[in-house]
Amino acid sequence: MSTFQKMVQSLSSTPLKNTLTWARANITAKQIGAVSSEFSESYAKKYFKTGSVRPVVHVMLGLGVLGYAMEYPHLKHSQRNRKHH
Repeated sequence: MSTFQKMVQSLSSTPLKNTLTWARANITAKQIGAVSSEFSESYAKKYFKTGSVRPVVHVMLGLGVLGYAMEYPHLKHSQRNRKHH
């Protein structure tokens, strides 16, 4: 079982009102590093080492979502100011 799966399993048994307390007690920089390392190793094994183009698609989609999220307040504001005929 991976570090991330262990964290999720532990969190799933925590009541919602105690989630913040659980996070402060259980999430450390070392665990974040371990989860990031596990993720990057499995991602590289699954996509990079097979010669897949999916990482390029993932980056493009991620940047598209990030760009939309950053522009959303401006889009919402301009939509409110637009006059409908």
